[in-house]
Amino acid sequence: MDIEKARKIIHHVVSSTVRRWRQYETSWKEVDELFIKRGYEIGGFEAWKFAEALKKAGIFSISELGKILPPELKSKTYDRNFAGSLNSEFYLRAKEGEYGEKGRKFYLTVESFLKSDAKKGQSFWRLLWFMLQSCSFLEKNFRGSFKVYLLEKFRQIFYSEIEDFTELEKAFFSLNYDEYSKFKKFILKERNLPGIGPNMFDYILADIKELAFANEIIKLDSSNKSFFKVTGIGKLFDFNPNQKEEEIKEKIRNFFKSLDLPYTVREINKGIYTYCSKTEGDKFGFCLSKDKCSSCKVSEFCEKDFEALKRKGC
Repeated sequence: MDIEKARKIIHHVVSSTVRRWRQYETSWKEVDELFIKRGYEIGGFEAWKFAEALKKAGIFSISELGKILPPELKSKTYDRNFAGSLNSEFYLRAKEGEYGEKGRKFYLTVESFLKSDAKKGQSFWRLLWFMLQSCSFLEKNFRGSFKVYLLEKFRQIFYSEIEDFTELEKAFFSLNYDEYSKFKKFILKERNLPGIGPNMFDYILADIKELAFANEIIKLDSSNKSFFKVTGIGKLFDFNPNQKEEEIKEKIRNFFKSLDLPYTVREINKGIYTYCSKTEGDKFGFCLSKDKCSSCKVSEFCEKDFEALKRKGC
């Protein structure tokens, strides 16, 4: 693999998927909804489908979810025996209305979701518990809004003198990526949002069109990892999934910039995801197995190292 082959492969990958990944774009006004839809999209859990179920139940908001847990449970560590199934104590209490009408609706939503074909992932029950705890924190302290939380923390770190909310938003929108990284590190260090790590924090904000720093955000998902391994492109920047996540992202970010393509870092990241994701398998789904190599227009430049998917540290 050399840099020119890598450039040809990535240009094709991103340009051929552009119509699809453009649809991921969203706006700042939707950030509270994105917190629920994207913040817990981890380990195979299709949180966006769960969000649709919450919407049907009339409890799709941070504020509504944040009113379910009673005070004594808001800081309780996840306990599988207590909240790890519909037959656990927490869900049975919710079913009986002990946590109010919103708690009962949450139980019914989970019950219905379990019967659907949506993916639950390996950490489903833990993630639901974290979601309720985070929403409780935001409801109690920040008017049930992730947006308010972000801006208040932003004011605290950067612009304590700004009182006007609109001016604060404008300043937040213009943050560069280095400033955003500092901001994110500060927030996550406080550990007020259970289950939200750096990758998911990035994912919540990555496609918000008003945010200048979003152009350089990378979500390090399994699709991108497979692409770097199978094509051999990862060798060009010493891709090692065993490194710290932020270190890997910085390598990828610098590599993407070096290609001098007519796309932002985030657009390249989204293009690779679309091209190599199982979710997009109907039209794309490349780099998962040799089955589709014959229909990939840049396969001649690729190393097709599918054995690398099985090797660690590759």
